[in-house]
Amino acid sequence: MALYAVDGSRNAVVVTGSTYVGAQSPSGAMNIVQVPGSSQTGRNHPSGATNAFMSTDETVKGHQHPCGAVNLSVSPYVYNTGKITIVAS
Repeated sequence: MALYAVDGSRNAVVVTGSTYVGAQSPSGAMNIVQVPGSSQTGRNHPSGATNAFMSTDETVKGHQHPCGAVNLSVSPYVYNTGKITIVAS
C-alpha cells in the first residue's frame, strides 16, 4: 500500500493516539486521529499522527478546520477538503 490510492485520494489509518505511532503507518498510509472539532487541537497530535476533522457536509470549507485539524472527507467527497480512503481503524 502507498500514501495515495488509485483514485488519487490519500490512504489513511485511524489510530487512537494513545501511543506514539508517527505520521505514517508501516504500510505507507497516513495515521490520523479523529477529533470532534469542538476544541482547539492544532494539526499534529502528540502521537505523531495528524488530527483530522471528518467533514460530512458542504458547510465545512477549506483544508483546515477552525480547531486547527485537517478537514478530510470520505465518499461522498466534500468539496475543498482532503479526500481520503480509510484502509484500517
